[in-house]
Amino acid sequence: MNDSNQMIQAGCAAAVITPPAGAQMAGYFKPRTVRRVRDDLYARALALGTGREALLIVSCDLIAMPAEIADA
Repeated sequence: MNDSNQMIQAGCAAAVITPPAGAQMAGYFKPRTVRRVRDDLYARALALGTGREALLIVSCDLIAMPAEIADA
């Protein structure tokens, strides 16, 4: 099979990453903690590949992420 006829494989996943009650919330000028959950937060991923090459797109419902977590 030549490269122009190669199949693309795809996969997706999602995981709830909502912090528990009492966790510190980012994005405020004073310390605030989670009191209740109105909507869950998610990490979502889409993977596309041909067997030789792959692309992974990850989306997280976050303001920021430490580099050591993103790098892993």
